[in-house]
Amino acid sequence: QTNLNQMEIAYRNVLDGFFSRISVPDSVVALNSVDISPSLNWFLEKLAIEALTKTGVKQVLADQGEENKIGLLEYRSLENEIHYLPIEGNKIQRTLSIKLFVKYIEGSGNILSSEILQHLASDTLSKNQIKSIENSSIPFTKGKGGRSWFSKTIEPALTLFVSGAIIMLFYFYRSK
Repeated sequence: QTNLNQMEIAYRNVLDGFFSRISVPDSVVALNSVDISPSLNWFLEKLAIEALTKTGVKQVLADQGEENKIGLLEYRSLENEIHYLPIEGNKIQRTLSIKLFVKYIEGSGNILSSEILQHLASDTLSKNQIKSIENSSIPFTKGKGGRSWFSKTIEPALTLFVSGAIIMLFYFYRSK
């Protein structure tokens, strides 16, 4: 599955879980995304509308506007990451991690629920699949590579050696 499909499954699961724990009393709900990039906003807005529709909400507005007697769903993406970690041979471990802050405010102004929703998923893929599972036109579907053998082994050893040499030179010149 592509990274976008994995993200969709993860966000759909956390939103469905959120709405299964509360009873949405409003038939009209406005959405308010806070500090979300445009590319992620369209994606989360689509999934939030789907989740709200399943609860029986009749109308979802993109903005609350002048009316303040309608429900309000606020959401903010706190974490949205994909990491690739080399494991053995041509294999990598893909780890998807999302964290979403969601708050539902009733039309009467009472906060019905305010939660941080999290989802973590991991699977194993071939390194050759990376280009086909990422969508270059959607930035949040691009993963970050894991640390290579050089960065795990050589860099720390080199740092230790250089630090030791500097300390040794300091004491050598100080004693003269």
